[in-house]
Amino acid sequence: MIAVASVVMVGVTKRYRAVVALDDVSPEVASGKFVTVLGSSGWGKSTTLRAVAGLTSIDAGRVLIDGREVTGVPTAKRNIGMVFQNLALFPHMTVDQNVAFGLRMRRLSGSAQRERVGQALAAVRLDNMGRRYPHQLSGDQQRVAIARALVINPTVLLLDEPFAALDRKLRDAIVGDGLGYGTSEHKLCAGWRQLAAGCGCDF
Repeated sequence: MIAVASVVMVGVTKRYRAVVALDDVSPEVASGKFVTVLGSSGWGKSTTLRAVAGLTSIDAGRVLIDGREVTGVPTAKRNIGMVFQNLALFPHMTVDQNVAFGLRMRRLSGSAQRERVGQALAAVRLDNMGRRYPHQLSGDQQRVAIARALVINPTVLLLDEPFAALDRKLRDAIVGDGLGYGTSEHKLCAGWRQLAAGCGCDF
């Protein structure tokens, strides 16, 4: 998790029938910080990220972003970028269209979309792949998902094992370029190297 805005969870509980995924958890992430969530499979790491993003409803507690309670706020209104463990790319859309999806939902002009998509794809070394479809990229689909999360300049960036399928050389290149991506207001990638290291990537 990389946060331009602060993120606070207060007494959050989430149950899946008899399974308690989150039990009264209250983590806090200060503005401008990154946090790596570590734990074995099934310990609630992805559920925590999804609760912050609003993709998973919680049974108790509150979620605040930059001091504003967002517990009942739809995901689209939280300005959060997320890279899913299963990537969740749209197979019927090109790389350009996948990355631009959030911008289209925000009704940016066509020229603004093209500019920002180009910047995001360049940051992940896919600047010549925009017309291809996800299934044509082989192991490069993660980079599309990262670019899609970055392009909207989110105030919180959530990454669920984003570099797992990338080799070390490519990780170095993406992280190095990603450090400078974003506007002066949203330097989201300042913690990429540390975050990736915390996720088990060998830097």
